[in-house]
Amino acid sequence: MFLRRLIEYADRLPKTPANYLEKQVKWFADIDSDGTWIGFVPIRKELLVPHRKRSSGSLAPILLCDKPDYALGIGQKGKVSEKHQAFVKLLEECYQATGVDLVHAVIKALSGGNVPPVPSDLKADDWVLFRVDGIIPSDLNEVKTFWDKYRTSDDHEGEYMCIGCGRTCVPEKRHKYTIKLKGGNGAGVTLVSANDKAYESYSLKNSEIAPMCPTCVEKYSKALNDLISREDTHLTIGDVTYLFWTKQERQFSLRTLLDDPQSDEVKEFLRTPISGKRLVDPESDAFYLAAISPRESRIVLRYYFETTLGRVQEHIRRWILGQYFEGNERHYNIFSLSASFAPSKSKTPMKNISPNIPVWLLQHALTGRPLPNALLRQALLRIAAEPRESKFTGPRMAFIKMFLLQKSEYKGEDFMALDPARTDPAYVCGRLLAQLENIQRLAIGADTTLVDRYYGSASTAPASVFNYLMRNAQNHLAKLRRDKPGLYNNLSRELADTCALLQEFPRHLAAQEQALFAIGFYHQQKRINERIQQTVENKKGEQVQ
Repeated sequence: MFLRRLIEYADRLPKTPANYLEKQVKWFADIDSDGTWIGFVPIRKELLVPHRKRSSGSLAPILLCDKPDYALGIGQKGKVSEKHQAFVKLLEECYQATGVDLVHAVIKALSGGNVPPVPSDLKADDWVLFRVDGIIPSDLNEVKTFWDKYRTSDDHEGEYMCIGCGRTCVPEKRHKYTIKLKGGNGAGVTLVSANDKAYESYSLKNSEIAPMCPTCVEKYSKALNDLISREDTHLTIGDVTYLFWTKQERQFSLRTLLDDPQSDEVKEFLRTPISGKRLVDPESDAFYLAAISPRESRIVLRYYFETTLGRVQEHIRRWILGQYFEGNERHYNIFSLSASFAPSKSKTPMKNISPNIPVWLLQHALTGRPLPNALLRQALLRIAAEPRESKFTGPRMAFIKMFLLQKSEYKGEDFMALDPARTDPAYVCGRLLAQLENIQRLAIGADTTLVDRYYGSASTAPASVFNYLMRNAQNHLAKLRRDKPGLYNNLSRELADTCALLQEFPRHLAAQEQALFAIGFYHQQKRINERIQQTVENKKGEQVQ
């Protein structure tokens, strides 16, 4: 299915003549309209000319543009006379099918046997292109049509069924249209290849294991290279390239929303209602997503998925809103979210995480596929392992919020801000830990807080540690009562209100409950920071007055 979608995409690209390719042509063979030779003109220029793949030993002339042994009948190696005869025969077939006089002029010039002396610097591997009265016959539409039909009929004379178009074919032995992928072989990689017995089966060798006609090979290669070259149709993270495209051309920058979110574009996207111009009918246009990566000289297809553009846009809307917190309406790109699973001090975070992480995140963003529990456990382990100042980063907390919102018991508006009425034991315990840390900081100003020492055990087995933390907090509160009675009254009252939401400390918290614990801590800490900021601003205002 992946190959067929690529072939469909190639068919809608700006029309390059089928079986034509840009080549470094080095010589014009100039003839006048009467079939009289004029001479050879060096050009050293890339031109779009007829093309075909041929293996050594086969007679496979190329129309009007070929090497000297085929085009001129000169050379030192291998059946030169037979090659030249095949070249002239192909020209005669073209003239009979098209009636183009310029082609007939080339036939007359070659049949006359009076080829002028070739330049001494014309080499055996140089491409020679025929030109008549300054006109290149291979550029004419009639000639292009003939060459396409000739090559297509030639492609489909075999006994294999092409997995691209479904017609019988003589399959390409090697797919030489290479694709340039980040991290791949400098010479390019290919999608289908079998150069070792380990990859062969049923006596099928090379690319016969997945037979494709030359036309389909050319099309899928052009499609892949086009998708990789366009900024709006691919995203590369590490050595994995994610390709996304639609059945019809659409003015919709998915790359911008996922990789480089600009606030104005995001706001415009969110302002557009589901039934508006940007969000189309969910069933109206197919959307394709593929994840590929290089391995030596081959392409590995890691993931492929089909849905519709409308559904993708709805999922992206939820993806964006799912990351928002009150006062921080920001969403993070795939790279930032993926990097949050690596140690904060890592200089190459993508090398320190599983390559599956970006795939899972992208699938969730585009298709709504649930984030796996294993990913949540990794995020929780990272929070527990990081020092206090690096635990609760924006991308990490955005991920945890998105994970929780995919559960049926929660709604889109949940977890936006601190909810003093929420009674989930895990959420309340998270809030409580933030309050206890704040009390400690205000009482003794410790560099290493209780969060550095006890977050792991508090978030997994609250009953094992909270009783001790509560007893220790009484010492800190006693100091505040002596030194700052007003602050003591506020903090002790707030602590009592939070404790009243708990009947007892849970003995154990599962992964989802640990996520609630982290959200509770994050919300409470954000409220504390807002109060600190407000106090600072009030003091500045008093100084100005």
